Order: sequence, then C-alpha cells, then structure tokens
Amino acid sequence: MELNRAHSLRIKLALTLFFISGAAWGHTVSLHSAKLYQLTRFQRFEFEQLKGKKFVAVFFQPDCPPCREQMKAVKCLKEKHPTLEAVAIGVGDQNALTKEVRPLGLNFPAVESTPQFLEMVDGVTSTPHTLFVNEAGLIVTREDGSRTCADWEILGKSKKLF
Repeated sequence: MELNRAHSLRIKLALTLFFISGAAWGHTVSLHSAKLYQLTRFQRFEFEQLKGKKFVAVFFQPDCPPCREQMKAVKCLKEKHPTLEAVAIGVGDQNALTKEVRPLGLNFPAVESTPQFLEMVDGVTSTPHTLFVNEAGLIVTREDGSRTCADWEILGKSKKLF
C-alpha cells in the first residue's frame, strides 16, 4: 500500500513539473534568437530587437486574399496600439512574396520564413496564421484565419495580448 502511494506521489510530482515547465503547452523556445531576411530591404531582421516587447507575427503566402486582409487588419491594430510590434512572415517564393508585400504599404517588417523558423514555431498548417508573442519571445496564442481589426481588438483585450 505504501509503495503505491509513493509511486502515485512521484507521478503527480513529475506531471506538475511537466506542466510548470511549459512542455505541455508546446512552444517553449524564445523567438528572439531567430534571424530572417527582409523581403523589401534585402537585409537581415533579427527578432532580438523585439526583446521586452509584445509582438504579432502573421504568416502569409502569395496570392492569398485572406492573407492580404489579415495584414491590413494587423496594420490597423498596430496603429491603434503603437507599443505592439508586428512582423509579416512570408512562406513561399521570395519574388512572389516581395511582389505581394510592396503594394500593402505595411508599417512593420516583412520577412521570408525558413524551414528552421517554421520548426521553431511548431509549424504552420495554413495561412493566414497569426502568433501573439510575449516580451520573452514566447508564443502565448496562435490563431488561424483572417480577422478584422475589430475582431483582433476583442480577442486582444479578452486575452490581455496588448
């Protein structure tokens, strides 16, 4: 009987440590170590410059109307919340991505993703795909699909994202 109780306590302790460590929630790697190339400036963008700031990362593909709408909504959100940073992350052909980004007149950087970066964020299964990232560079929530600026306002306030 005592052996079962001790075994049960060890399992509870192990599960508690597992949940506290964040492993149960998936993403535990800071995005601040990532470095990707900007699409319109052809220079590196280092996520390290976002340390201490909350930011939104929007994954998009060329010829994706919902992606264009999503980036417009994030542009609006950033205008309403100047302390919130944003990064558009393109998935696909660099030339097509660059052509897609230029007409949008984004007020935030647009970068080209890599397989390593996609692995770092635990994958992206569809676009648009949006990540909200905390000051430590950890993903706090991820959302699939396009939303309006007003929708993001409601979600952001309810989840205290900005």
